[in-house]
Amino acid sequence: MSENVQQIASSDSSLLTCKQVSERWGVNPGTVRNWISRGVIPGTEEPLPYMKVGSKVRFSPDQVQYIESHMVRGGAPTDQPRTTPRSGAA
Repeated sequence: MSENVQQIASSDSSLLTCKQVSERWGVNPGTVRNWISRGVIPGTEEPLPYMKVGSKVRFSPDQVQYIESHMVRGGAPTDQPRTTPRSGAA
């Protein structure tokens, strides 16, 4: 199993789905799944951290927020933190 994957036994309602992450990042859910299979976010050497809950993929809100702080619209990463909040992001 990849080092950026954690296997956990029970569901945590605060974890995010691929669809929720894709909506926050302005990309297609298939794009997020492709990033998972590649093991990194395109344009970076950073892994896309996720967890397996049974057979489902889930994301930690804290890790998603950290990644968002280093992305520009449309999922393109940047090495500079975001200075303005993303519209619709909590």
